[in-house]
Amino acid sequence: MEKVKVSLPDVEAVKDFTNIILDYKGDFDLRQGHYAVDGKSLNGVLSMDLSQPMDFVIHYDGDENEIIKAVEKYII
Repeated sequence: MEKVKVSLPDVEAVKDFTNIILDYKGDFDLRQGHYAVDGKSLNGVLSMDLSQPMDFVIHYDGDENEIIKAVEKYII
């Protein structure tokens, strides 16, 4: 499990982010405080407060650095 902070400031960023991680098999959560949503769920991510950073939690059997590199433009 790996965790990084990401910022998804608008709908276009959310669409791009979810499309990127849809290509990977694994579980990906986005968390803010006590709330967590499936990172692959466009509607779930859009329900979060996009004005605040989120924890991106990666549960992946492969190389987690590959996913981190794929979403690096959203990492803060």
